[in-house]
Formats: sequence, C-alpha cells, structure tokens
Amino acid sequence: MNKKITKLALPKSGIANFIIAGDWHSYHCHLPTVKAMGIVADQWEKNNRTLIINGDFLDAEYLMPKHESFQSNIKRPNSIEEYFLPELERECAWGNDMLDQLATKFSKIIFIEGNHCARVRWFGESKHCPIVYKKEFNLVHQLNLRKRKIDFIHYNNWLDIGQLSITHGMAHGSSACKNHYELSGGRNVIFSHVHKFEAKSFRTRGKTRRVQSLPCVSTLAPSYTRNTDNDWSQGFGTVHMKPNGHYNFFLFETWDNQIILPNGQLHDL
Repeated sequence: MNKKITKLALPKSGIANFIIAGDWHSYHCHLPTVKAMGIVADQWEKNNRTLIINGDFLDAEYLMPKHESFQSNIKRPNSIEEYFLPELERECAWGNDMLDQLATKFSKIIFIEGNHCARVRWFGESKHCPIVYKKEFNLVHQLNLRKRKIDFIHYNNWLDIGQLSITHGMAHGSSACKNHYELSGGRNVIFSHVHKFEAKSFRTRGKTRRVQSLPCVSTLAPSYTRNTDNDWSQGFGTVHMKPNGHYNFFLFETWDNQIILPNGQLHDL
C-alpha cells in the first residue's frame, strides 16, 4: 500500500538517534562521507542507530528518457534483456553491497525513494516494459528490502517522527524551503534533493518551524553535471529525538575528506 505519510514511533524513554543521508547516486557515491557516517554512529549504542536513506540511493541514468543511451537502446527489439535489465542488475549489485556494509553499523535502515530511484519503478510501469519483466523493475525486489527488514517509502511521500517530517524533496531553487514547509502542512522538514545545506525558519501560531535541506553523499562533479559549477557540499545530518517529539539536529560536512566530531576530534577519511 502506498501511504502518503508513514509515522515512526517515538522512543518511550531516552533519546533515539538517526542519521539522515540522501543523494548517494550509486557509482558517484563519495565513500569518505559513508565512512564518516560510521564514525558518527559509533558514538551511540548499536541498538540505537537508525539510518534514513533519504532518496537517490541509485542513480539510474540509463532509465532517464532524455538520456542518449535510453534513446538509442529503447528502439532495439531486445533492449530489455540486452541493456536495461543488465544495467539495473549491475547498479543493484552495488546497492546490495552497500546495504550489506551499512547493516554492520546500523540496527535499522529506512529507505526513502528519490526521483532517481523512482525511474526504476516508472520504467517498470511504462509501455516500454513487457509484463513479464515488470517485477524485475522493482527496488524492493532488486535490493532485497523485505528480507533485510528495510521499510520502503515512495517518492514524494513523508516519514513523520514526532515534530519532524522527512521527504526526499519535491522542489528546488530559491523557494525550496518555503515550498516544503507549505507541502508539509506547516511542519518542521528535512529534505535532500538539492545537494546542499540550507535552513529557513517560519512562525506558525506562536511556534517556530524550521525547514532544512541536506548536503549530498555523492561526488561533487559527477559526469551528468557536464563539469558545470555548483554550490553542493558533501555530508549528512543527525537527529536526536526525545519522547515528546522534540529533537535536535546536527550537520556534518566532510570537507577535505575529513570530519570533525563535536568533541573536537579530527578523523581522516
């Protein structure tokens, strides 16, 4: 069932710890940033570490209709067997290997589908994909998410934890924070999608709400950007949730392939 809002239970006592990390883009993944997540998570008890993969874990460039490889291959009679499915399985082999590594660090993983990940589902639902292959174009199947006990949340849906709503990202540009605030119904929001950190505060009936975007887990100049300049950074966020639904957010960025912990310790990555 495709639920618009998935609610996660609050801790009954103590503090629940989360790392939120989006925009991995598979082969473009910045491995030092992944290592930094593990260093941060090691500060917490193993049974109190949840990773929220906040979209675009895969890139799926080959399933983008405007891409030249899509246009040249979709016209071939055996394109599914000879190109699209092998490319998907190759990329999902990367994904399964990464999930195996992440499972050694985190007691729970939640997978939010991003717009790049959703290309897999969209292709499987399209006229281009014969019925016999539709079940293959499914990330829950390809990444063994049920077997791994990883919750899957569809693109443009929400994960609510207490006073916080998390989504991959439905808007970009100068008004992205405002748009996500409005789309959430006036809640605190953390989103990815834009590959950079920004924050904006709003006032609702005497209460402060804040919308924040996250840096990315990918490299800063992947091939699909065609060497254009950008204002991205690499990193992730942590959320520490109290039983009453209030929380603290901390940002980690991996400048110079290093990370500095709040206690001042410098770690080379």
